[in-house]
Order: sequence, then C-alpha cells, then structure tokens
Amino acid sequence: MRGMTAVVTLIVGAIGAGMSYYSQKSAAASQTRIANSNFLLQSQAAEMQRKTAQFQFEQNQKQFEIEKQQQMQQANMLRGQADNEDAASRARIAATRKDYERMQAIQRARLAKSGVVEAGTPLDILAETAGQMELAIANQHFESSLATQRTRFQADMTEAGAWNAEFQGAMQGFRDQSEIAAAGSRIAGANIERLVGLNQAKQMRREATAGLISSAGSLYSSYSNMRYTGAIR
Repeated sequence: MRGMTAVVTLIVGAIGAGMSYYSQKSAAASQTRIANSNFLLQSQAAEMQRKTAQFQFEQNQKQFEIEKQQQMQQANMLRGQADNEDAASRARIAATRKDYERMQAIQRARLAKSGVVEAGTPLDILAETAGQMELAIANQHFESSLATQRTRFQADMTEAGAWNAEFQGAMQGFRDQSEIAAAGSRIAGANIERLVGLNQAKQMRREATAGLISSAGSLYSSYSNMRYTGAIR
C-alpha cells in the first residue's frame, strides 16, 4: 500500500511538472504570437500613414510649385506689359511733339505770309502753342508713368506672392516630412515592442525548461529516496 502511494505521488508530481511545463510553453507561444501580431498591425498602420504622408508631401510640393510658377509667369507678363506701355507712351509723346511742331510750323508760315513780324501778339501765340505742347507732353508722360508704375508694382507684388508660395511650400514640406519621419519612428517602435515580447517569450521558454529539469531532478531524488527507504521496490 505504501509503495502504491509513493508511486502515485511520483506520477502526480510528474504530471504536475509536465502540465506546468506545457502551460509555460503555451504562454511563451502565446506571447510570441501576440508580439508578432501587434507588430504586424502597428507596422501596417504606420506604413500606411507613412505612404499617405509621402503622397501628401509630393502633392503639396507640386501644388506650391505650380502656384509659384503661375505667379512668376504673371509677374513677367505684367513687366512685359509695363515695358509695352512705356514704349507706347514714348511713341505717343513723340507723335504729340511732331503734331505740335507741325502746328507751329503752320503758324509761322501763316504769319510770314501775312507779313507780320514775330513780335508782340504773334510771338505770344507761338509761345502759348509751345507751352501747350510741353504741358500736353508732360501730362502724357505723367499719366503713362503712373500707369506703368502701377503695373510694375502689381508685378512686384505678384512675384512676392510667388516667393511666398515657395516659402509656404518649404514649411508644408517640413511638416509633411516630419509626419513621414514620425511614421518611420512608429514602425521602429513597433519592432522594438516585438523584440521585447519575443525576448519575454524566450525567457518564458527557458524558465519552462529550467522548471521541468528542476522538477525532474526533484522527482528523481524522491524516487531514489523512496527506493532507499524501501517505499517502492
């Protein structure tokens, strides 16, 4: 009877050791699955965020570059328009001067035919005509200069808008690249968590093996003692 009890005790101990080993091994396997599963989910989410941020970065840069080029083209067009206005103004002023000079020549010719000496009232007429000519030319020059200055100012403001678009593009690019880098960091962090989980699972397997070896040693020691004391034969 005592021998049977001893055998049962050994069997129960062996079963307990086996169940403990199996439980720890199962827990280690579960830890491994969880670590890999978490890494897969986190890395996929982070990779999707990285790709989205990369796409957004490229689209934003294209948009800002298009905006900059459009405004630069507009600024160049306005400067060309101002140059054309200058040229047209010079042509109008030259035409006005010729018209007045032609008018003065006609006045002189008529005065000469009438036999009037260019003194007194006739001279005043010629002086008034010359004054009107200079006033008209000065007025034309002022108006055209004001128009071209306004156009060139618009060109400068448009070009400033182009450079502002480039600056805004650089700032947005910095934000987008920061998001890309953050997504990469999340992938790296997920991998670190996976490695930590795998290391824990490895440690659990080691502990399971060590526990099994320890239990086996204890059972063998108990068996030896039982044999020595005659509890089992």
